[in-house]
Amino acid sequence: MQRVLILAYDFSPYVSIGAQRPESWLRHFPDLGIDTTVVTRHWNDNTKTSIDYIRPSAKQAIETTELSNLARVVRVPFQPNFRDKIIIKYGLNRFVFFRRILSILFSVGKFFSLKIDDTASIYSAADEYLSKNKVDVIIATGEPFILFKHANKLSARHQIPWVADFRDCWSVSPMRSNGGIISRFVNKIFRGIEQKVVSSASFITTPSPSYKYLLEKIHPGKDVEVVYNGYNADVFEEIGNVNADEDVFEIAYAGILYEHQQLEMFLDGLKLFLDKVDRSKVRVIFYGIAFYDDMTSRILNYDTSLNELIVITERFSYPEVMKKLKKADVLLLLSNEGANWLNAKVFDYIALERPVLLVKNDKGILRDILNRCETGFIASSSVEVSNHLQFICQNYFVERRAFPAPVNYDFFSRSNQAMIFVNLLKQKIKNN
Repeated sequence: MQRVLILAYDFSPYVSIGAQRPESWLRHFPDLGIDTTVVTRHWNDNTKTSIDYIRPSAKQAIETTELSNLARVVRVPFQPNFRDKIIIKYGLNRFVFFRRILSILFSVGKFFSLKIDDTASIYSAADEYLSKNKVDVIIATGEPFILFKHANKLSARHQIPWVADFRDCWSVSPMRSNGGIISRFVNKIFRGIEQKVVSSASFITTPSPSYKYLLEKIHPGKDVEVVYNGYNADVFEEIGNVNADEDVFEIAYAGILYEHQQLEMFLDGLKLFLDKVDRSKVRVIFYGIAFYDDMTSRILNYDTSLNELIVITERFSYPEVMKKLKKADVLLLLSNEGANWLNAKVFDYIALERPVLLVKNDKGILRDILNRCETGFIASSSVEVSNHLQFICQNYFVERRAFPAPVNYDFFSRSNQAMIFVNLLKQKIKNN
């Protein structure tokens, strides 16, 4: 039997895509005979804003929760750094330039000193756990990628192999690579850190074939394997049959917005669509965006004439938001041509068996997944957005036809992806 220790920053009760990945391993690994321990930070139940994210944890003691004989969670206290304390005291609109300087210093400096690392307690708790318990492999899932440094150090200290799980790319991320001069300079520093730290990993996992390609370029000779995020089949079984609202044509989006995503193309297409229908029967809901002030402004400031039909909500738990999405007539998926960026929500959208509208055609991984499952609509212009919305509205809202079920998507369930990961561990990691 293999024993696995997982280092994860995002974890329940904090609600994020990043948290769902290690949570699914903790849920499914034990069923596959893997003894699993997660070390993470204490998250407060009321984390609803970006400032809540950096507040001290309410619990200031290490807490171990035994979920079963083969599953447990070790939660450690969190204390904000100096930059975060400034934000908590003065808000997000003061000392902005000074805080940016601090952000750079802390983001780089923590790779060289635990004293300025706000995740140091995760390292310390994992170190103590390993001194008392036998473990066969350490998995660090990033971001934050400082967890890779912790896994690297723990691996050398306790002679245990480790796996680097890139939820997103690090120094080859398009978001970092296309920034300003300072951002690109800092990214070069991270490139060297990444290559040095990850060189000791037994292998790399990542949730997208497009990330695999990028990672193989800067980690030559290192095995890079794809383990998709997938969808939680148990949640969809609990939801059961939920019908869309018969009185309102609802378009729904869940999760955060990125700069490269073509929100504005969708909103332009929405305006064209509204000229052809009764706008009083149209509603657009952005679930979880209220957590982010800049994203809320991006939506509401684009065209104020649309605001009367736009709803922006706080975050909900994963099961809650899935149930709400099930009531929508259209599930909005945003990207951009050439982005080749895998939005994890695509798997949940497909499993909900509702029409998915991809804006803009990425001509990459999202398009390929929708085509593989023979579902969804793909738009490359605002006119196409409008045309697709008209077609969906007429067929599945007005005429109430049943939307065809997607095909071949069982492969993407979290249980199947956990099995793939376990098989990789068994093939590549020998028990000590």
